[in-house]
Amino acid sequence: MIPTEDRTLVGRVAALRCYPVKSMQGEALARVGIGPQGLDGDRRLAVIDAATGRVASAKNPRKWAGLLDLRAELRAGVLHLTAPDGSEYRGDRDDLDAVLSRLLGRPVALRGSSAAPDAIEVEWPDVPGLPGAGTESVESLSAGGYFDLAPIHVLTTATLCHFRELAPGCDFDPRRFRPNVVIETVPGLTGIVETEWVGRAVWVGDVRLEVTGACSRCVMTTLAQPGLAADAQILRAAVAHNAAVVGVYATTPHLGEVRVGLPAWLE
Repeated sequence: MIPTEDRTLVGRVAALRCYPVKSMQGEALARVGIGPQGLDGDRRLAVIDAATGRVASAKNPRKWAGLLDLRAELRAGVLHLTAPDGSEYRGDRDDLDAVLSRLLGRPVALRGSSAAPDAIEVEWPDVPGLPGAGTESVESLSAGGYFDLAPIHVLTTATLCHFRELAPGCDFDPRRFRPNVVIETVPGLTGIVETEWVGRAVWVGDVRLEVTGACSRCVMTTLAQPGLAADAQILRAAVAHNAAVVGVYATTPHLGEVRVGLPAWLE
């Protein structure tokens, strides 16, 4: 690590990912605007279960694992959805709700975020040491966006490498954890490093990411998705080795832009 004034170089931005629709696949970006509501376009939309009025989430895989088979992208500000068979659907077509209902096997509607908090259903696998193991719950989301606890999720390559060493039979691919910002850490920085950043700030260019808390993992990390097989041991390893935490949440108070390749400095 290279010290400079009151900051320490911890790595560089290796990847940026945006997820326009909650629980669907997202898109990799070379650069993106970022602000108090997270990355531009990130989790601004969600599928709503017509039967319950709740947000559909793959955290309840018995109902909504199929969301992970759909990819959502923004092209010139227009939502485009891609189905497993390669069919594409624009977000502005009149029958999109009917299309999604057919693809997911349940009556649903696509909706933008509301001012009032929404709720999701969560299924907690029966993993020893996991809070709520073997139960189901209904949890509130933050108002103004379809985020769990904070609008930005940061993950480091050091953490992924550490877990691969601890659990060599598990596929700790970053896609399982749906990070917005992946930081490739500098040589010599090892272990689950970002959990030590809670309460501090990471600067990426002119953007100050305030690290607010650890990110506890759920069943979604274990589910199959395009290019990744189901792996129930992912969550078990996270519970056994770091109390289910992989990655951290962050916020930023100002508007700015981040791009792949920018250095990341810990303040």
